[in-house]
Amino acid sequence: MFIRSIIIIFICLVGTLQRAQAQKVVKLTTKQSEIILGDKVAILEDSTQRLSLLQVLKPKNQQRFKPSKDKYPNFGFSHSHFWVKLKLQNQTQPQEKTLESVNQWFLKVAYAPIDYIEFHYQDKNGKWQKRIWGDHVPFANRLVFHPQVVIPFHLTDTQVHTYYLKVYTQGSLQLPLVMQSNHRFNEANMVSEIVFGVLYGVMAIMLMYNLFIFLAIRSYSYLFYCLYILSYLLGQSTLNGHSFQFLWGDYPWWANVALPFSITFGSYCAVLFAIRFLQTYKYVPRWNVVLIGFSVVLFFMIIVTFTTEYQISIITSTLSVMTSSVLMLLTGILVWRRGNRAAKYYIMAWTIVLIGLFMAVLKPYGFLPNHFLVDNANQVGAVIEVIFLSLALADRINIYRKETIEAQAEALATAKENERIITEQNQVLEQKVQERTSEITAQNEELFQQQEEIMAQRDAVESANLTLKDQATELEYAKKSLEEKTIQLNKSLEAAFTIQNAILPYEKELAKLVDSHFLLYSPKDIVSGDFYWLHKEQEHNKTFLAAVDCTGHGVPGAFMSLIGSTLLDRVVKMEQVFDPAEILARLNEEVLNVLRHQDYKSDTGMDVCLCVLEYGEHTQVNITYAGARRPLYFLRDATRELEEIKGDRIHVGGVKTADRTFTNHEFTLFQGDNLYLTSDGYIDQNDLKRKKIGRKRFNELLQSVGGLPMNEQYETLLNTLKTHMEGTEQRDDILVMGVKL
Repeated sequence: MFIRSIIIIFICLVGTLQRAQAQKVVKLTTKQSEIILGDKVAILEDSTQRLSLLQVLKPKNQQRFKPSKDKYPNFGFSHSHFWVKLKLQNQTQPQEKTLESVNQWFLKVAYAPIDYIEFHYQDKNGKWQKRIWGDHVPFANRLVFHPQVVIPFHLTDTQVHTYYLKVYTQGSLQLPLVMQSNHRFNEANMVSEIVFGVLYGVMAIMLMYNLFIFLAIRSYSYLFYCLYILSYLLGQSTLNGHSFQFLWGDYPWWANVALPFSITFGSYCAVLFAIRFLQTYKYVPRWNVVLIGFSVVLFFMIIVTFTTEYQISIITSTLSVMTSSVLMLLTGILVWRRGNRAAKYYIMAWTIVLIGLFMAVLKPYGFLPNHFLVDNANQVGAVIEVIFLSLALADRINIYRKETIEAQAEALATAKENERIITEQNQVLEQKVQERTSEITAQNEELFQQQEEIMAQRDAVESANLTLKDQATELEYAKKSLEEKTIQLNKSLEAAFTIQNAILPYEKELAKLVDSHFLLYSPKDIVSGDFYWLHKEQEHNKTFLAAVDCTGHGVPGAFMSLIGSTLLDRVVKMEQVFDPAEILARLNEEVLNVLRHQDYKSDTGMDVCLCVLEYGEHTQVNITYAGARRPLYFLRDATRELEEIKGDRIHVGGVKTADRTFTNHEFTLFQGDNLYLTSDGYIDQNDLKRKKIGRKRFNELLQSVGGLPMNEQYETLLNTLKTHMEGTEQRDDILVMGVKL
C-alpha cells in the first residue's frame, strides 16, 4: 500500500512537470493587437542540418523542443537549422460590422537579412504544406508586399493550430517574431514607411546637395562624403529589406553581398573623408600613416566581400565599421587639439553616431525603454551625423574664406611695405652706382698696367713653348723605344706560353683517360697560373685528376704552374705516392723547399683539388678526394642533385710551416655521374657593376646543366661567363673541368 502511494505521487509529479514544461498556446483576442512571440514558442536546434518535417513530428524529436525564454531570440552566428514551433488559437469574437477582420492576423519576422524561412502548415484536408521565403529566394514568392517576411493567418475557428518555422542563415540569426492584427499591422507599416521615407529623403537631399558642391569646387572631401552617404543608404535599405523589396528582388546573390559591401565601402569612404577633410597629413602626420594603412586594409576587405562566404564577410564588415567609428572619433579629437577648428562639428557627428549604435545594441536587452528615439536611434543618429558633417564642410569653407581675406590683407600690407623698401633701395643704389663708377675708373688704370705685364709674360711663354717642343721630340723617341720593348716582351710571353703548353698535359691526354668531359680553360694573360694535371696508373688501376690555382697570374703564375706540375709528376710517378692527402702534404714540402720559404718568407703557393678514381666491379667508381682550399663537386645521375665536398682551409706553400695535414674524403659514385674540378676564377669573375658570379649561382648553374651532354654543359658555362663579363675585363685565370664517369 505504501509503495503504491509513492508510485501515484511520482506519476503526479511527472505529470505536473510535463505540464509545466509544455509549450504555451498563443491566444488571439480582440484585446491584444500585437503580441511578441519570442518567449511563447518552442525551439529545436538541428545541428546536423538534416531533419525534415516528418522527422521533426516524431515523438522523440518533439521532446527536443525547448520553450524559448527570450522575447527576441538571438542565436548569433550558427551553422545549425532552427525549428520554431508555434501554437495559435483564435478567440476573437465577431462584434458588430467593423472595418477590421477579426480572423486575419499577420506574423512578422522583424529581421530582414535571413537566408531561408520555411513555413509548414496544414491545409483543410490536414496535409502539411510548405512555403519558402528569405533573401535567397526571389521577392516575388512572398505573400505580403513588405520589406520583411510577413505570414498572413486566416483563423476561422477556435481550435488550436500548430505551425512550424525552419530558419537558417549564414549571418547572425535573430528571430524577433511579432503577431499583429490587421489594423495594427497596417498602422505599424505606415509609420515605419514614413520614418524610413523621411530618413531616405534627408539622406538623398544631403547627397545631391554635396554632390553639386563637389561638381562646383572639385574638392574630393565632398566626393568621399557623397560616397559615404550613398553606402549608408545602400546598407540601411538592405538591412531593413527595402532594397530587396524595390530594387533587386530577383537577384538574391546581390541581395546577400550588398550589406557587407555597403558597410565596408562606407567605412572606407569615411576614412578617406577624414584624411581629406581633417587634413591629417598636416596636423597629425604619424596618425595619418595609420589611417592610410587602415584604408588599404579596408580596400582589400571590400574585395573579400565578393569572394568569401557571407558569414565571414559580414563579421569582417561589422568589425570594420566598429573600428572605423572609433578611429574617426579619435582622429577628430587629435586634429581638434592640434588647432583644426573645423573638427568640432566632425567630433559631434561621430559622437552622435556612436551613441546611436550604443543605444541600438542595448535596446534588445531591455536596458532602454520603448520610445521612438530609442527604437530608431541608429537612423536618427545617422541623420544628425549627416547634418553635422554638412555643417562641418560649410564651416570649413567659411574658415577658408576668412583665412583668404586675412591672407589678402596681409599680402596688401606686405606689398606696400615692399614698395617703400624698393624706393629706399633705389636711392641707396644710385649712390652706390656713383661710388662704383669712380672705383671702375681706378681699376681700368690698374688693368692697363696689368696688360703691359701680361705682354711681357707672353714672350716668356713663347720661349717656354720652344723648350716643350724639344721635350716632346724626346718623349716621342722614348715611346718608340718602349713599343719595341713591348713587342719583345710579348714574344717572350708567347715563348713562355709554348713552353707551358709543352710541359703541362694537353686535352688529348684527358680524352684518353675519360671518354666524356669538357675543359673550360681561359688564362687572364697569355700564360696562366691555373693548370690541370692528370695521370693514369695502369698497374693499380688508379686515375688521378687535379685542378690547381697558383698564386698570381701571368708570368709569375705560369712559373708556379710549371713547378706544381713538375712536383706532382715527381711525387706520384716517381715516389709512387697514391694517397691524395699524402700527395698534398708531400707537394707542400717540395714547394717550400723549391721556393726556400724559410729564407725569403714568400707567401707564394697554390690551392689544389685532387681526386683519385678507382673503377670497381660493375659500374661502381670509388673516389678519394683531398683539397687545399678548393672543393670538389659531383652530381649523381640518379638523383640529379649537386653535392659539394669542401677541402681543408690551408694552402700548399705560403708562409706557414711544412708540417701540414690534409684530409681524405672517400665516397662511391657510379658510371654516368659527373665530377667537377675548378679554380676560383669563374666564381670571382665580376660584371660591370662589380658583382661576382658567386658560389651560389655557380652551384645552381652546375645543377641546371648536370643532365646535359658534356659539350652542351661547356657551351652553357662559356656563354653564361661571356654574358656576365660583357663590357669588363677578365679578373683572374679561369679553369673548370667536368668529367662524366
